[in-house]
Amino acid sequence: TRSPARAMAAFMAAGGGFYNPRAYVEEARRMGIGILPPGVNTGDWLCSPAEDGSLMLGFSLIRGMGSGEYGKLLEGRPHRSPASVRDAGIGRALASVMAAAGCFDEMGLSRSEAAWAVSSRGSGLFPEGVPPPPLPGYTREYRVLSELEAMGVTTEVHPLEILERPPGTLSAGDPPREGRYSLWGRAAFLRSLGGGAGFVMLEDPTGVADVYLPSPLYREAERILRRPGATLVLGCTAGERGRVSALEAVPGPVLG
Repeated sequence: TRSPARAMAAFMAAGGGFYNPRAYVEEARRMGIGILPPGVNTGDWLCSPAEDGSLMLGFSLIRGMGSGEYGKLLEGRPHRSPASVRDAGIGRALASVMAAAGCFDEMGLSRSEAAWAVSSRGSGLFPEGVPPPPLPGYTREYRVLSELEAMGVTTEVHPLEILERPPGTLSAGDPPREGRYSLWGRAAFLRSLGGGAGFVMLEDPTGVADVYLPSPLYREAERILRRPGATLVLGCTAGERGRVSALEAVPGPVLG
């Protein structure tokens, strides 16, 4: 209640329990907490609360970043440019992932400028301190997809906001209490039961819905969700005590 960003950072630092870190990131976003990428000079290994009340993601989420690389990053602080990060011993591939994730945003560089600076450092043609040429910024869709590849989570918006909602689907955060309807979202969590049935926690920008899938529908949903970036459309019915059961599971638009 008093410090929501600190609370959400603590949940994620503790390992997240049953849920993937993205479930906590999206819950924080729905609470109105801003999401920041790991800052090259201010980010910690784990998620942490920022001074402005936002949640700063941790370098542990960066693809390819290990404790050794993080130690080199710390030793070289404060960094004045992406070239300084390279000089600290961070390889070009990892520095490129950091640029895609937005780690250099706090230097005042756009993602395209950071990517240029990382790449040009390896050529020997451009000394440190030479500003990048005027470069167009990435589109929101490209930034979202780049962050998903770099960290598995996004900062600016919920990833489903770059997709068109399938016609006729309702928000997962506030489904009807009776009747039949369709929900659309990503799987935040899968929980199998005996006999081939199970639950899918379906998540979209508005919230989550815990949906029961009987056998063999649960296995079909698992098959659909194996595809990277997959979303799911569930034809549902509301039952007793608010229980939501699925009648149909079909693929939704794919991220990427």
